[in-house]
Amino acid sequence: MRTLIYDTPAEDAVFLEGEVRSPEITQETPVAFRVPIIRTNGVINIEATVALVHEMEDRMDEDIAENPSLARVPMDPPDL
Repeated sequence: MRTLIYDTPAEDAVFLEGEVRSPEITQETPVAFRVPIIRTNGVINIEATVALVHEMEDRMDEDIAENPSLARVPMDPPDL
């Protein structure tokens, strides 16, 4: 289960920024996100904006599953 940590954006904010936390993320540094805020009739639509972050994370998870070298986790360098 993924958790998004972010502060409530100001009414004039352009981006939603925060961190993604999940038991699957094993790196020590936080995984940051920054996405454009979605507005509906000029009003911040936080639910749609958060859904965008989850969609992006889902796609990254799929890419990592297909190609583990894309993983955002520390990897031991290969022996040369």
